[in-house]
Amino acid sequence: TMTGAAHTSYATGAVVISGGLYAFIYKKSTRSLIASGLIGQALLTGGYLIDKGQHLEGHQLSLLSSAFLSIFGIYRLATTRKYMPAVPILLLGTVSSAYHTKKVFEWM
Repeated sequence: TMTGAAHTSYATGAVVISGGLYAFIYKKSTRSLIASGLIGQALLTGGYLIDKGQHLEGHQLSLLSSAFLSIFGIYRLATTRKYMPAVPILLLGTVSSAYHTKKVFEWM
């Protein structure tokens, strides 16, 4: 059964992958598709680990993935100076990172 702690990883992973698919379909951005696929899959794997009782490892993987998402958002904002999609990416990564940081410290 899915634990409540895994929902954040699954939801964030799904949103990230969906965003990458959108960017690929409408903007032909292969880099966005690859980056979102890798980060999203890592988040989904983190959720899976949490579900399987490996809470610390799952939250650590999700934290690392979320941090990469935040860094990508910052990079995107700095290079394009455009709000979309940089700020939503940055916010999603930051909120997810904060949650998983809290959970990592709880399981240490």
